[in-house]
Amino acid sequence: MNVVLITGGSGLIGASTVNAFLESGYEVLNADLVDNESLTKESGYSFLEFDIRSEESIEKLTKVLAKENRCLQHLVSIAGGAIHSEFYSLSQMTLNDIKQSIELNLVGHIQLVASLKPLLEGSSCSNKTITLVSSINAILNFGLPAYSAAKSGLLGFVRVAASEFGFSDIRVNSVVPGTVVNNSRNEPKDYSQYLKGSSLNRFSTPQEVAETILLLADRMTAITGQGITVDCGQSISGTYRHDI
Repeated sequence: MNVVLITGGSGLIGASTVNAFLESGYEVLNADLVDNESLTKESGYSFLEFDIRSEESIEKLTKVLAKENRCLQHLVSIAGGAIHSEFYSLSQMTLNDIKQSIELNLVGHIQLVASLKPLLEGSSCSNKTITLVSSINAILNFGLPAYSAAKSGLLGFVRVAASEFGFSDIRVNSVVPGTVVNNSRNEPKDYSQYLKGSSLNRFSTPQEVAETILLLADRMTAITGQGITVDCGQSISGTYRHDI
């Protein structure tokens, strides 16, 4: 059974992505800070405590995969999120806040891809892929300065990595979700304002983002170096002005 490694698989989009791959017959390794008790603990699912910000954690994860000698076919890296101070203004962010956000949402993902490159190149699987999850913040102004810079950086990294990894028949892409409502997090977001920018007059669901990730990895075998936007038309209909 081929393996898909999903970082951040316990979160809102992550859990839907784990379920989508499990339902498609994949063996899924969820690498996250904590397990998600709502996930179906069926055959094919396993959890490993993991912190995308930690070089030691990335090294440990790589060693586990190498030791088990399983066929790593897909890497889906979702882990991340905005630092709370970012929801207000850049002037309220400390230098440490900025560094934390960049490390969490960009640096760690680049380090993870670099660490797993030999395993992916040596894998006997066909149709090997890397999918990084960016954000609509990379292409529109929704505030969150360091987070937005990091998510934009992922798009640039994907283009470079796709060119380098293509020689090893590994596709590298990004999925760019629009607003996804997360009522479980205490974030100062005005969803009614965000909704005004959606041409479909609704937001994307975690399941829709997950299905896009699955199809990009499993079926869209000619696509590499691209950012696939899943936003119900937010990026074409209008923008939300973030007042600072």
